[in-house]
Amino acid sequence: MRKYLTLALITVFLIPLISAYALILPQGYFLYIPINVNSLSALIYAIKSNVTVSVAVMTLSQFNTFNETGVLKGLVVQNSSLVVNGVLLNPGEYYLVVYSPTQTANITYYYNLTQIKAENSSMYVEEFITIPGNSYYKLPIHLSTLGSPSQLLLTGVSNETVKYEVYNNESQLVFESSQVTLTFNYTSFTCYYNVSLPKGMYYLYIVNPSTTPALVAFEYRLYPIYVNPYLRSTLYNTTALPYGIASYGVTGDKTYSINTTSVRGFYNISSILAYNGSQSIVPQYGASLQLNAVLVINNKDNTSQILWAQNVISFITNESAMNYCINIWNITYPSASIINSSIIGKGNVYNSSNQYFYAYGTPYTVYNLPLSGFLEINETVMPGKGVEIVFSETEVENGTYTSSSAVIDEVLVKDPNVSSAYFLVDGSQYTPAGVKSSFGAFYDAELVFGGFASGEITNFKSLIATLSLCYFNGTDYEKFPSYYTFGADTAEATGNLHVTITSQGIAEVTIGTPDLEYSVVNSRSPVVIHYPTQTEVKTTTINKTTTTTVSQSTTTTISQAAGINTQNSSGGSSSLVDIIIGVLVIVLFPIVYIIVRRKK
Repeated sequence: MRKYLTLALITVFLIPLISAYALILPQGYFLYIPINVNSLSALIYAIKSNVTVSVAVMTLSQFNTFNETGVLKGLVVQNSSLVVNGVLLNPGEYYLVVYSPTQTANITYYYNLTQIKAENSSMYVEEFITIPGNSYYKLPIHLSTLGSPSQLLLTGVSNETVKYEVYNNESQLVFESSQVTLTFNYTSFTCYYNVSLPKGMYYLYIVNPSTTPALVAFEYRLYPIYVNPYLRSTLYNTTALPYGIASYGVTGDKTYSINTTSVRGFYNISSILAYNGSQSIVPQYGASLQLNAVLVINNKDNTSQILWAQNVISFITNESAMNYCINIWNITYPSASIINSSIIGKGNVYNSSNQYFYAYGTPYTVYNLPLSGFLEINETVMPGKGVEIVFSETEVENGTYTSSSAVIDEVLVKDPNVSSAYFLVDGSQYTPAGVKSSFGAFYDAELVFGGFASGEITNFKSLIATLSLCYFNGTDYEKFPSYYTFGADTAEATGNLHVTITSQGIAEVTIGTPDLEYSVVNSRSPVVIHYPTQTEVKTTTINKTTTTTVSQSTTTTISQAAGINTQNSSGGSSSLVDIIIGVLVIVLFPIVYIIVRRKK
């Protein structure tokens, strides 16, 4: 996950143009700066004057015509006392021209040319596209806008003037720019447009009004006012979800953020039987109880990676058999993966449909009811090495009282450049999503019941259980401020569990009609809101090979999940962010050639 440095640095640059070059341009004279482009590059320039001047970026032929005839035409021409702009340039010879036709002008100017690679991002919506003349490009904006109001930050640079438009699902125009080559906002002095979007569905149009094809590099980020845990269920119209207890960092439309080194789930099961005879991929009497959490790893170079960790009990309920299975997925961006050389533990890296994940499972053992204990996931930064993730279990009761603890697996995620790591529950953002994704996953923590594996939706014949979910606050384990009765990131699900969460943060799970609700913890009169939603979580699932000895393959998957090499999380980043950062910080390269010349 990369911080959105673009916006901050652009804003810093666009304070008054200190350190820029200064020049007095007599009336009727023009300044021209040759720009030699060997490969695709972005030219960013800024001119400030005490009077109105004409600023143009010209091809060689346009410059020769201007110099000989005085006819001023260019790829882009602006008349103002303040011009800040940018343009994409293909290989060739160009000129940046500042012309003062009627008055003597005191000008201050700055420009920068940066070579770029026309390469799309798999982490965010950052694309290079070519739009034919008199045509447009249309892109659905991520569907997280259906969950809450959002801010859309849109950045773009092109080699021809284009218009940026945003329409809602009713074809109503919500935002329209002027014809530009750079999305510069003269009101806020930023190189992006900031568009407020009410809750709804939206489309981005980039319109090319000229007859010449336009090469456009653009990106957008969505910042929701809050994440909406009901988003998946509403979108897909189902109540088949994983049920139990989950924290999303949000209570209604109020958000909170918690980072921690450890998450712990307590369970007490006095009855459990599940059956799904409609499939043969996983055991028909299988079910799972999953402790799931999102781990953020930050690096010294300001890149980050996002891992999804699972500590799972897999049940074969008609045989009273259980095992512990752990998975680690890389969800830094939608096409990411984990490779063997990047991770060390008892398990292995497995591939399914080109999605690589780490998994390890213990041998199956017999359980007796009542069954109670703890599942726990801890992380520790190992400077110069990476992050150690420890999956453990504590058994409190297995038919009769017992007390035993065991480490299921100790996994080292190799990352010599790590600076910090934490499990994150955050109600103000989704994980990154590329152009091919509908929206990202949640930064949440879950302790939920669902199908056995491979996205199975099971049916519970009986279940009586209590659950609780806590995080380590540096001194002790503490309950989250609020809980929901369902999970959203895992694909395994069920459609016939009812959950009631007490004001003390205890989830009581039984057979019944699903009731999607949330509860505020430690309130004498708990706020409980009933949402009669219908949805279905549609996910990418991984087949699991089941055995009666050791289960080492996946138990679940995240919708939209995928991964990258855990040692190189910035591998899918777009060059557009790098372009803007590189050209808009205040680092002025020497101007190679400047001539003030009297116009003929």
